[in-house]
Amino acid sequence: MNPHIVDNGIYSQSHHASRDDLRNALDEKRVTFLETPDFWTKLLLTESVPSDTVESIHETVQVHLKKLISLAADRNPLESKMYPPLDAIFRTVKKQNNSSRVWKDHHTKYPGVDSGVFISGLHGKDPASTQLSSAHSEKSDGRGRAKRLKVEGRIPTSINPEGSDGGASSDDDDDDSYRARKTPSQFGKPSRVFDPRKPDYILLDTDYQGCCPEKPLWRQIAVIMELKALRSCAPSPAGPGSSLIVQCTDYARLHMSLRPFQRFSILFSLCGTLFTAVLIDRVGVIISNNVDISKPSGVRTFIRALVRVTCNMSIYDLGMDPTVSLNETSAMGDSNIPRFVVTVPSKASKTIHAYITRGIPIWQSSSVFGRGTVVWNVDELSTTSKSVTPEGIEKSQDESNTLPNSSLILKSAYRNKERIGESEFYRAIQSAKIDGLAVFRAGGDIHWDLDSTKLQKDKPTLNTDAAESRDCTNSSVAISTALHRTQLGLKVDEDSIAHRLVLESKGKRLSEYENLCGLLNAVLACVKGHEALYANGILHRDISIGNVFISDSDHSVPSATQGFLADLDMAKVYDEAKLAGLIGEESAKLLVKSTTGSITGTAQFMSLSLLYEHANQDDVEPAERPIVPMTSRIIRRNPQASQPPQPANSPLHDLESFVWVLFYALCLKEMDSKPSLSERETYCRKYFIDIFGMLSFRETMERHTSIMRLILDSNRPNNTWKRNCISDADAWPVLEDLMQAASAGTLSYKEFKDTLQFHIEQLKQVDPAQP
Repeated sequence: MNPHIVDNGIYSQSHHASRDDLRNALDEKRVTFLETPDFWTKLLLTESVPSDTVESIHETVQVHLKKLISLAADRNPLESKMYPPLDAIFRTVKKQNNSSRVWKDHHTKYPGVDSGVFISGLHGKDPASTQLSSAHSEKSDGRGRAKRLKVEGRIPTSINPEGSDGGASSDDDDDDSYRARKTPSQFGKPSRVFDPRKPDYILLDTDYQGCCPEKPLWRQIAVIMELKALRSCAPSPAGPGSSLIVQCTDYARLHMSLRPFQRFSILFSLCGTLFTAVLIDRVGVIISNNVDISKPSGVRTFIRALVRVTCNMSIYDLGMDPTVSLNETSAMGDSNIPRFVVTVPSKASKTIHAYITRGIPIWQSSSVFGRGTVVWNVDELSTTSKSVTPEGIEKSQDESNTLPNSSLILKSAYRNKERIGESEFYRAIQSAKIDGLAVFRAGGDIHWDLDSTKLQKDKPTLNTDAAESRDCTNSSVAISTALHRTQLGLKVDEDSIAHRLVLESKGKRLSEYENLCGLLNAVLACVKGHEALYANGILHRDISIGNVFISDSDHSVPSATQGFLADLDMAKVYDEAKLAGLIGEESAKLLVKSTTGSITGTAQFMSLSLLYEHANQDDVEPAERPIVPMTSRIIRRNPQASQPPQPANSPLHDLESFVWVLFYALCLKEMDSKPSLSERETYCRKYFIDIFGMLSFRETMERHTSIMRLILDSNRPNNTWKRNCISDADAWPVLEDLMQAASAGTLSYKEFKDTLQFHIEQLKQVDPAQP
């Protein structure tokens, strides 16, 4: 696998490094151009739209089509003039077909997210806010001149000092008029921020009452359309890394991250008179042939495509996992995130259990290519004595059907077909009952019964002939990247398979800790679990905020662990003999598998040495680690001038990741504790984003190196920064000791545990009531 394609959540367009990373991913192996009508006819099924419907719409919108064609023929075409005629076309399509979806011009605003959700590289505001702007970016006006748009972004602390005004402007009120965009002279000096690329048009799912969202969220978007005034901007096989494709791919990154259980995203582009469809999934990009709306056949394809996505296609046709259904009285356009009924296979291959999500995800990946990991708190749905199967899961099930005290953890992700499923890993070692490791309940690869019509209200219109040609039995087909690609006759070399599992361990996010002592106890339990795995030949390799939990079990039981570690998807058996001593030779052989490369993990939490390695892949010599003074209270050693690269099987990378996860949880807790929206916005922009919101491996490396030096340099007057970043003074000595050991390359299991235990005892002396 391309080493750039890691679950790091850093892909965006503004900085050169992240833009280049994305272009490297969009090489000829990942971008497929279909210069035939197959995309339109086989995937969008445009021919299913009745001809009389097409002709009726065509007759009504002729004047608006002529306007678009004349605009494209202009010597200096302006993108802003394309909106009024397109609005008229969209209104006609909706009126003619009584659609429940609505097209909305959103080019002057930025879609929001649900309260409490944070996606790296998304924006510099509070996760609960929408439609807010605080920075600037440049975009061509079609005549070669740069004009500056107000966009969502972060303002680095170096140029936005404490007390400065980084708030929103009244220009971003929820108003869909075609307002004039400001000129560069009307803004201050532009700062180095990322450009989140507001979509020009978004097709929104309505709420349960059929109302269009007033302030659209990413998860409410069904389809995105991008406008360009020039025909030359249209995608072509000669330019797989063109700006438009990169831009659409970045949209898809956010769309698939924030729209639950989304398998792929469909986007349209209209460049002058050239209309194009784009499908982006976890493997790559598929681009249709360009159709010219100035020609009779092209304009009819254009109308048919709009009718299909606006009126006819279900949420499943537009990319949602068909094994997931919406809870009763829920819709994708609801203002509050819906509850989803999710199926999970048990150990018995023909037995399926159903669970219902609770609230927002605990964690979701924000990369476009890769595993697409999402973690939820779920409740098990009550069942009769019979096994629950897809045919038996009704959309009407609601919270009253959940079992009492049934809060569990569900994880969905796509696995490389060359790797065994994570559930197999858990099953193999669950008899060992490793303390500090999540307890496995059920899971496996996800299959969809093509004959089932009760799982969801709107069944996907899948080409069953193509589906049944896959490796499946009877009417069951695996949910994979190839499921929709086979409809287009495409060969999938890097197929990924949907895998889902449920953990019995009840837990909550680290940032939901009640006191610092409880947080440290939870991390200590997870480190011990990691050590036990490593002692038995298994290296975790993906320590992130979504994999480390505070136990929500009964802590009054002496044997109950304070925290637990999950996610063995990227785990590696580095010593088969050690593992065989734990689970036997036969079971150990089943777990020895290929890996996705030496660099794994999530960028925000990677060790600095791995970040250096990833940011400098082409360097002959690895970059040196930062040199900082040693001030540890626990164990004092003289740091070496530079640390040699750690072996791939060393646990030190994961141990350093635990430190950054702890820091992340403390910062997130600090932000959530702010009493007002404006205070949370300010904190998010000036501290949280500045530490954990970098958009490339290199930027993450540089910023984390700087942060580590800032924390450990006792000669720098940084008390104000520390106090404002984390107000809990007791937390800083813990971070200083752990970061010092990490910077010196001495962060062993013993030192990590001793450090945490020391500070836990110190906290208990001050407050004996601490757990």
